[in-house]
Amino acid sequence: MHFIIGGAYHGKKQWVKDELNRTKKSVEKVIDWSPEKSLEGLQQDVLVWYSMENWVLHQCHGPLQDDEIVEAFKNWIDQLDLWEKKKQTRSVMLVGTDQSKGIVPLDQTMRRARDLSGWCFQHSAQISSRVTRVWYGIGEELKQEEEE
Repeated sequence: MHFIIGGAYHGKKQWVKDELNRTKKSVEKVIDWSPEKSLEGLQQDVLVWYSMENWVLHQCHGPLQDDEIVEAFKNWIDQLDLWEKKKQTRSVMLVGTDQSKGIVPLDQTMRRARDLSGWCFQHSAQISSRVTRVWYGIGEELKQEEEE
């Protein structure tokens, strides 16, 4: 699993496309995924979850408590990790927008989403074998474990 983090409008989506081309991953085998989509029967080999923080924000408008949101997020990440490991050609890329380099929001829901995104991103970084920060379109490797 590969976690890509960076500022808003810093070129994460283009970096992912370039990385897929560099690693010879076929574009038709890539799916833009979100938790509303099922993992069952996917024909694609590469799954990309863009804007993970939007899922967290959406959950903040619902009835779940903070720990329930983080636990649900961790469950999704764990399911994606299992899905990826079932087949050697599979790859999961998680893409999130950094929330730490801006002004703290005045809105209580936005502050809550920012905090929860940070906790969720920590889990993503921990479980991922590779973590890349993209800033101004340039990728910087923060973590890269050896291939098994």
